[in-house]
Amino acid sequence: MEDYTINIAANTGINDETSTTSYISVFPNPANESAMFKYSLSGNQNVKIELCNAVGQTEKVFADENQTAGAHQYEMDLKNIGAGGLSGKPLKQRSTEIVTYISKRTNGSIPVIASGGIFTGADANEKINAGASLIQVWTGFIYEGPSIVKNICKPF
Repeated sequence: MEDYTINIAANTGINDETSTTSYISVFPNPANESAMFKYSLSGNQNVKIELCNAVGQTEKVFADENQTAGAHQYEMDLKNIGAGGLSGKPLKQRSTEIVTYISKRTNGSIPVIASGGIFTGADANEKINAGASLIQVWTGFIYEGPSIVKNICKPF
């Protein structure tokens, strides 16, 4: 199963960063048949709302339009997104970025369980250094079997 990220490119007020892009995870995939997003713009600007997979590839553009300052809402139809299917090493970098983001945003106050592209001790260590409390192995276990646990733990 693949999780998707909704990118809303505008200063939306969805997060408190100065970034012009907000990332909102929608999972499980799809969470519901539709999703309602409410946001506020401080000035007139172009807003692009797109659906991206876990490695940042655009799957669908929902909106790309100029919008006026003020409160807005957008309802997305998620019925026909599909079940995804990307796993393993292609997710490694994006997974680490997400672990780092969550760990920093929560100041390490919640445990973060990392997965995505973990096949070696170095991969596991990368996730731990990014702020993960635990790791979980999915694809590597399928390809390497139970011995992957021993192989991952060797460097530690």
